[in-house]
Amino acid sequence: QMNYALGRKLTVTAGLHVTYSGYNIISNDIHPTFATLVLKNPKTHLDYVNSYITHYGDGTGLVPVTIRNYSLQSSLPIGIQYAIVGNDKVKLNVAGDLEPSIILRSNAYILSTDGNNYINDPGLIRKLNMSSNFGIFISFKSSRYKWQIGPDVRYQWFSTYKADYSIKEHLIDYGIRIGISPFRK
Repeated sequence: QMNYALGRKLTVTAGLHVTYSGYNIISNDIHPTFATLVLKNPKTHLDYVNSYITHYGDGTGLVPVTIRNYSLQSSLPIGIQYAIVGNDKVKLNVAGDLEPSIILRSNAYILSTDGNNYINDPGLIRKLNMSSNFGIFISFKSSRYKWQIGPDVRYQWFSTYKADYSIKEHLIDYGIRIGISPFRK
């Protein structure tokens, strides 16, 4: 992250984030079967069907299997920080930014329309997205480093999947911001 002070309390920030997130789905390894997705053309609003062959389902299977959904993305956050109260050593800050992002690598298994099977179709993943971050944190300086810690909320504006996929998600992440940067006088 790079900072440019517009005054004693207001700072413009920009940076580069690389983010990895993921989760596991417990499914069953099943005999290869056909699964379908009913999708909607975002321009015509007409339904169309894609068929897939899958080995993963929620029905009776040979053996339980863990499948992993993950995303590796890069983003360029641009935002502002405002020092609510503090001195040169310790400050209470509030920060917010807009964060356009691009998917570098991903793997996503989604439910078939009947809800019985998992399908992998990389073409349904939205490659570009936009997020917003908001947080409040304490920053303090030692002789060599600036430290930051506090709660942070991130909201992804668009679904992970393209408009064709009917299930829309509204991803919101809660976390703790921890930052360490060299201090230059």
